[in-house]
Amino acid sequence: MTIPRGEPVGEAPCAADSRAELARAVDALELVPYHAPQEAAEPARELERRARELGEESLVVRARLIGADVRARAGDNAALGRVAHQALTWAGERGDREVQCRCERLLSSFYGRLGDTATSLEHAVRAVELLSPAAPPALRIRHFMALAVALMLAQSFDAARDRFGSTLAMLDECDDPDVRVAVWNNVAYLELMAGDTGAALAAADEMRAVGARHGIAMDAVYLDTIARAQIGAGHFDAVEATLAPILYAAGGRTEPHDLAEALLTLAESQRLAGALDRALDSVHRALDESRRRGIEAFVVRGIREHAAVLAATGAHARAYERLLEFHAAHEAVQSAQRQARARTIHAAFATQEAVRESRRFREMSLRDPLTNLYNRRYLDDRLPALLDTTRQRFGHLAVAIVDLDHFKRVNDEVSHDAGDKVLVRVAYLLDAAVGGGGGFAARLGGEEFLLVLRDDAAAAARTCERLRDTIGAHDWSDLVGDLPVTASIGVAATFAGGATATDLLGAADRNLYRAKAAGRNRVAT
Repeated sequence: MTIPRGEPVGEAPCAADSRAELARAVDALELVPYHAPQEAAEPARELERRARELGEESLVVRARLIGADVRARAGDNAALGRVAHQALTWAGERGDREVQCRCERLLSSFYGRLGDTATSLEHAVRAVELLSPAAPPALRIRHFMALAVALMLAQSFDAARDRFGSTLAMLDECDDPDVRVAVWNNVAYLELMAGDTGAALAAADEMRAVGARHGIAMDAVYLDTIARAQIGAGHFDAVEATLAPILYAAGGRTEPHDLAEALLTLAESQRLAGALDRALDSVHRALDESRRRGIEAFVVRGIREHAAVLAATGAHARAYERLLEFHAAHEAVQSAQRQARARTIHAAFATQEAVRESRRFREMSLRDPLTNLYNRRYLDDRLPALLDTTRQRFGHLAVAIVDLDHFKRVNDEVSHDAGDKVLVRVAYLLDAAVGGGGGFAARLGGEEFLLVLRDDAAAAARTCERLRDTIGAHDWSDLVGDLPVTASIGVAATFAGGATATDLLGAADRNLYRAKAAGRNRVAT
């Protein structure tokens, strides 16, 4: 696969071409982090920058998700949780299924790394449900494989096999051998967990054959899977040769945890083969490496393997002592891991909570505290945007200013408390009149309200006539006694955004004046 590097691409013929090119680059980069996630880090930052310059918010979010995935694979899982949760909220608010789908898959990985297999599985299922049938094969494979892995970690082995079967059936549609190797690696690991060593070895052999055909060097994770399949099948003599690229890497290029893992796998194969002196040597090397690098999880595993080797040599008392050390060390590591998981979850959600609080306070600032309708500030923000949308889609938009007739009498003759209750009830009737058509109701101040409707002038006038009738016919006696509550309404409409917000509101206000001048309790357009 060619990895986009984010280098300048020159002047695009037009903005649309530039956006299409950028979308293709993001599509390609999303499929990189199988074997070389760090290669996607800088291109992701560059694509995010370019998407922001073009105002392509969805591509900004997708590029940011790629960067978070890279960071998680490098150990910063909290960043992935934080970014994916924020992006999922953003996508849900906008109905962006493509971004939602990717967020769900990444959250499955996030919770899987935390050991929360149930939540990981829930997100994996939703990721597949949201996946478009038109998604490229490599992306579909990735989502189905995420679901299969989540099922495997939840120890639903038969269901995982079914999903891996679907994934394997898709491989002929995908020409990326790295994806093929990754799938076979996971199939082999599934069979190891399920205890079917024959199937595990067959899958490992297929993985190795694919790598050989395409010149793909097996990384440490793949080699360890192969070695463990060989141990399961009793091929102990083959394990050291399989792990040789890790055990004897020139210049110390092997990652510390990879070397410790390989040494422990080698020690296990040597113990089972009866080569106990060699097994002890491998265990000691693994413990020395793990302690020197501060990798406590591998120290614990090394102590356990050391106890097993000692028991095999007949040194049962010493083996028992090591087993006690293992349990104590294991509990300490488990406690540290629980604390780390708690910190990760807190870090992932702390920013999300701050975002929610910020949105809540912003929403409060855009609402009228008495009626909970939107206020004038929201109108000033939202109406120009709606007019832009109307212009782009060649649609209709109408506004209606609603004024309660002689409302001062309610406050003067009954009470201000009764007047407030009337306003609250009127607000409910206005909100109901808007319905779910994409418009909104607002309180402009005092007894003056506004409706914004995605309708032409005739339809808006009919809605307002029904509203006027509803207000006039409503039983207000529990609040104001015999005083009438009626409304005058001025309506103005535009087609394809052919007016500014100021023009439209001015026209509605003039029509409201006409309604009042004609005797009130009427609609004027």
